[in-house]
Amino acid sequence: MNKQTLEQYYGISGGIELQRFAEGEPGKEPPPGEPGKEPPAEELVEYSYNGKSTKLPKELVESINRRTASELHTWKEKHKTQQDQINALSVQLEEMKLSTMTDKEKAELAEKKRNEEIEQYKSKADSYSTKYKNYFMDTELFREVSNYDVINSKQVISLLKAEYKHEFAETEDGIELAFLSGGSKLTVQEAVKNFLHDPQNSNLIRSNLIPGAGTKAGGQQKRTMRTTFKRSEVADTSSEAAAEYRAAMKAGLNPTLTD
Repeated sequence: MNKQTLEQYYGISGGIELQRFAEGEPGKEPPPGEPGKEPPAEELVEYSYNGKSTKLPKELVESINRRTASELHTWKEKHKTQQDQINALSVQLEEMKLSTMTDKEKAELAEKKRNEEIEQYKSKADSYSTKYKNYFMDTELFREVSNYDVINSKQVISLLKAEYKHEFAETEDGIELAFLSGGSKLTVQEAVKNFLHDPQNSNLIRSNLIPGAGTKAGGQQKRTMRTTFKRSEVADTSSEAAAEYRAAMKAGLNPTLTD
């Protein structure tokens, strides 16, 4: 592609600067071809620049990529040097602060740092524990729900978790999961069974557990359902908003939760 085509796509200065950048010769335009002689055909490849995409000569694109990689490497090395200098200055500043402290102040500072590290480790441990427990619950529910001919396993699991509160108990072998229904604790198997045997949830399975359940009366007007809920609204599973959320999930509307 010649200079004219570059200028068409990227503007007069943009086309020239792009070629200068590729050739590494700022301030010098490429020499013109021989008069009366057609330039040889060039292999063109796709290239994007300044949000525009076009085809440029392969050699030009490769030159641009080499130049970009070289400058990126130089920038990374420069950034690393600057960061090392900042780290060294931080160490020196810390040493200066320590040199002016009394033994009591040094001990208090060391204790403060230890407490901060302990809190960080506790926070990480709690985060990992929560992720593991959520993974464990989803896995156990999926395993049990798979025993039923449900239409959408993920939808059933989401609805069941919205229907029942849950709790974990640590044991010697790991953890145990229980779902709370009124004053009773249900195992995973019991919770899934009760949930799917509820006539209101019969539309979640292909073969209804209770024949004729879940059918609507003829001529009943279809009610418009909400599709956006606040998390605080559905936190109480017995609230009207939580019931509407579950109804929207059952209807396949994929309601959205916001903070």
